[in-house]
Amino acid sequence: MGAFAAGSAVRIAFPFTDLTQSKVRPAVVLAAAGRQDWVLVMVTSNPFADERAVVLDAAAFATGSLSRVSFVRPARLFTAHEAVMLSTVAQLTPKSLARVVEAVVAVVRGG
Repeated sequence: MGAFAAGSAVRIAFPFTDLTQSKVRPAVVLAAAGRQDWVLVMVTSNPFADERAVVLDAAAFATGSLSRVSFVRPARLFTAHEAVMLSTVAQLTPKSLARVVEAVVAVVRGG
C-alpha cells in the first residue's frame, strides 16, 4: 500500500462501536500514530442529524473523490494499522482538512 498522509480518504473496514463487526467505508486519515498506525475519522453518506458533521462534496477534494456527497462524523474516531487500509481514494484540500480537524477538536473540547 502507498504512503498515507493527513487528509487522505481511504477505504477501510471501520469497526462498529461494540467491536463485533465492521463495515467497509471511507475514512479520513488525521494523523500518524506511530508504528504504521493512523488516527482516522469515519465518513458516511448519511449525516444522522449530527450538527457537527462536515460535508464532503466534490469541491472538498484536491484529487480523487467519493461516489456521493458524504459527511465526516467528527466524534467517530479510531486508530488502525495501515495494513488494514484497503485503498486510498482521494485527498482532501488543505481547507477541507482544516475544517475536519476543527470539528474533531471541538468534540474533544466538549463542544
